[in-house]
Amino acid sequence: MTNPRAFRSIQQGNYSWSDDFVGNIFAELKFLNHFTFKTSLNGKKSYWGSRTFTPKYYLSPNYSNTNFNSLNKVDENKFEWSMENTLTYQNKIGDHNFNILVGQGVYRYNVSGGTSLTYSNLPIENWQDASFNFDISQDNITAKGWDGIQTRKASYFGRIIYDYADKYLFTGTIRRDGSSKFATNQHWEPSRLCL
Repeated sequence: MTNPRAFRSIQQGNYSWSDDFVGNIFAELKFLNHFTFKTSLNGKKSYWGSRTFTPKYYLSPNYSNTNFNSLNKVDENKFEWSMENTLTYQNKIGDHNFNILVGQGVYRYNVSGGTSLTYSNLPIENWQDASFNFDISQDNITAKGWDGIQTRKASYFGRIIYDYADKYLFTGTIRRDGSSKFATNQHWEPSRLCL
């Protein structure tokens, strides 16, 4: 069994981090007594990453790194946003109550990317001295980057709520979604109706 104290010592200086920034804004306009138009915009920007130093060590025959040390950092980010617009008609005529809503939305997911950089065989012995400021050969540098696979979605939807004298209630919704995740020749799924 590996010595827990020795194992903890080789993990020193390693850390991960993350930051999220979330925002939303909306505007609402009422007109002609019974109509309300609302638009909303939402967004989230995320950053996260890690920094890891792997020293040379020997803790057991099955858990060792005797070749060379390495310093790695990973930086990733992602942006997602959505926008929705709705128009609502609400009115009461005698005992009849109407609430009719139509709307559309646009959504973007996984607008993302990241990088990873590793320096190996650094001329140091401990994590306190580890940095990317050393001038080492290209053979000891590994770098890569990547972009996320974005998803785009659009939706159209409607809803009707009707009641008579606060006794009888009818609700109907209809929605149609299109997504870049669907098959190339079928980006739009059939409309869905729910009563």
